[in-house]
Amino acid sequence: MKAEKKKINLTMLSVFLVCGYALAGQTIFLEAANGSIASDPYPADGAVIPGDITEYLGNEYIWTKLIFVPGANSVEHTGYFSDDYSKVESRVQDANLGQPPYGAVTGWEYTFFAGNPQVPPAVETLVRGTKYYWCVDETDALGTTYPGDIWEFTIQDYKACCPNPPDGAVVLGPDVLLSWVPGFGVEDHDVYLGTSWDDVNNTVYDYFNQSPEFLDTVTEQNILVTGLSENTTYYWRVDEIAGRGPPFFIPDEFYKGDVWSFTILDSTVIPIQAIVDFDPDILNLASQGNWITSYIGLPEEYNVADIDPGSILLEGEIEPQQFWLTGDQQIAIVRFARSDVQAILEVGEVELTITGQLTDGTLFEAKDTIEVVDNQ
Repeated sequence: MKAEKKKINLTMLSVFLVCGYALAGQTIFLEAANGSIASDPYPADGAVIPGDITEYLGNEYIWTKLIFVPGANSVEHTGYFSDDYSKVESRVQDANLGQPPYGAVTGWEYTFFAGNPQVPPAVETLVRGTKYYWCVDETDALGTTYPGDIWEFTIQDYKACCPNPPDGAVVLGPDVLLSWVPGFGVEDHDVYLGTSWDDVNNTVYDYFNQSPEFLDTVTEQNILVTGLSENTTYYWRVDEIAGRGPPFFIPDEFYKGDVWSFTILDSTVIPIQAIVDFDPDILNLASQGNWITSYIGLPEEYNVADIDPGSILLEGEIEPQQFWLTGDQQIAIVRFARSDVQAILEVGEVELTITGQLTDGTLFEAKDTIEVVDNQ
């Protein structure tokens, strides 16, 4: 299977990697190969961060640094930042950060600021639960500008977010580890689970008479549920709590969570076997980079254009950051945040599994082996 897969990759993928073809006007950034575009953003692409907090003139501001690694040939760096993706994509003037404000100071050459009232132009406080977008365009000594990738991050909300399994996922049962990104500043998490959206959404905490949907109050941001039924959709909710006193007190802070869902897969359903190739094949944990890229092909009777991007998971837990098709719609290209993938890897030969489903509900899975090293 490995040799056959590599043959398919050479015949079907090499043209797209060399020539940079892509779908819907998107181009695989060939500039990345020669180091012309900015890379390695902080906050990491897709990250949820608490933000830094400062007081200025009696008001509290949430802010963050925006740090990047410059392109090797760049002499100017123009940043763009907004909570509106289209403004960053279009490079409109009111999203323009200009050049790094302290570019002449050693150690601050490649740093912008967002939300800090003392460092214009992005002086308005950042808002919890809001997603922000930014990029850095690099210009070389000849005046050629290389548009940067658009990165995103979210300021940690007071509510729980980023459920795992992702909302709407199809998973293997009967035991599922539920996890989430906790709300900012909370201490406890009330977890509810049931088969009725209304019941899970409407139930309330009652120390003396808990509802059937109440699972537990936990201090960690995860809980293992067991004995779930196949072919069943479950709904779950996490309420965030701070300052809960004795049983008869209203906590100091309470943030009701959204209702998420997942469906337990019928064990008699066998996913179709897809083909996947990961890039890089040898992953150095000490190297810097943004992405782990996978190239997915389906058996000839299926079409990758029918893949539901929102259903794709790596190792049952990591969601992709980018998805597109090659020009002839023979291969799906899926990118995962490198930091997310490296967090679950150990040195050695590792088999990685991608799962997902087509728009008609057909499930697929694909496996590939990479070598993980740690060469400082």
